[in-house]
Amino acid sequence: KVAFEVNGVYWHSEYRNPDKYYQYKKSKACNDLGYTLFHITEGEWDSRQEAIKSLISRIGGASPVVCASKYNVSIIEYDQASEFFEENYYTDFAGGDLFIALGDDSGIVAVAALTDMFVEQYCEKLYTAVDHGLDKIVSFLSEYLGSDIGYASNQNYPIFELVHSKNFEFIRETDISYKYFYLGNPNNAISVRDFTETDPNSVDERVFSKIMKKACVSRIWDAGTKLYKRNPVI
Repeated sequence: KVAFEVNGVYWHSEYRNPDKYYQYKKSKACNDLGYTLFHITEGEWDSRQEAIKSLISRIGGASPVVCASKYNVSIIEYDQASEFFEENYYTDFAGGDLFIALGDDSGIVAVAALTDMFVEQYCEKLYTAVDHGLDKIVSFLSEYLGSDIGYASNQNYPIFELVHSKNFEFIRETDISYKYFYLGNPNNAISVRDFTETDPNSVDERVFSKIMKKACVSRIWDAGTKLYKRNPVI
């Protein structure tokens, strides 16, 4: 069972919900009731509706399925990966160290972004489900880099647990992270990358909060990240 929540930027900012584990606790409460909860921010819904609808279609089994075995694996450049994510992904592209694509002469159907030996984002073409796509990319990366590759699953969008986790083993959860948003413009995240904590040496936290509030800027905490490692292929 799956549940979706669309979170208004102001009402889900730390001004209204100072508890950094607010979203995490909601996800856990839903999990305890047998639901997988997706957290969609106001800005994502405003600017990425088609990608979110595609995600829902994928979860509901309504998207056409293609087999990964018919596609080639290739390393692509940042700009090409960024363009694919911008057109097909339901949240911000986070960048990475290495970008791997599945595709053929007609185009790309899936891209994975690797950071520190973990796939942090995996994106499939709109309204397309690539059967064993992530498995094929991770197998390629393991052989190419000569090391085990893991997956970092953002719990705001836990599609990994619903679709891809069969051949992976859970390792641990990471700390909660956040993004800054201009409250007057929910589409404009100040930083695409997530941060774990404010640098304690940069400015007093209370002073920092006052500056942010005056500038109509606030943090929105996420639901955490779960790390997985891929089981050995027998």
